[in-house]
Amino acid sequence: ESRMQVVLNSPELRARYSYLVKEKQAMTHAEFLRAHGQQIALLQPLPQAPEVSVAALQTSRAMAARVGGTGVSVSEQEAANIFRELPELQKLYLSVVPSLLTATAFWERCFST
Repeated sequence: ESRMQVVLNSPELRARYSYLVKEKQAMTHAEFLRAHGQQIALLQPLPQAPEVSVAALQTSRAMAARVGGTGVSVSEQEAANIFRELPELQKLYLSVVPSLLTATAFWERCFST
């Protein structure tokens, strides 16, 4: 499991796991992973983003005009239309918004490439 791989790759977590779970048996394997879940999540590598070509995306002049330095505003209906055409982009969106990027930052990056 990927969470345990993170524990084994981190000297600090590996030492804690060895002490708490194996030596002292103060916690079970599942309890350790639950108790250290946030630290494990921070050490996990980010998911590989699928390669998405946005060349097929036909942006309107109004949307392109909104790309200025103030951020991009994409309505829910516009996003649904985009995701219908580009489902891989929707997968990327769901994997990073809001955990890594705001929706505005996502769309700004999307339309600036």
